[in-house]
Amino acid sequence: MEVLVCRVYGFYPKEMDATWRKDGEVWEQDTFWGGVLPNSDGTYHAWLSIEVDPKERDRYRCYVDHDGLPEPLILAWVEP
Repeated sequence: MEVLVCRVYGFYPKEMDATWRKDGEVWEQDTFWGGVLPNSDGTYHAWLSIEVDPKERDRYRCYVDHDGLPEPLILAWVEP
């Protein structure tokens, strides 16, 4: 198993929706939330992680929706 982490930085206002999706469906199993925390500049940051089988990592996306975005972000895992 491996852990995928999605980090969201610099958003305001505080309300934000972020979820892991597997094959397009919201996937809450094995998801851990770091919560929404303030930054020193008045914006916020958050993170969520999920434990996945490395063979299935391409099936997962981090979905982020916020009022400051023109449309939700759907982010795939990328090699560091």
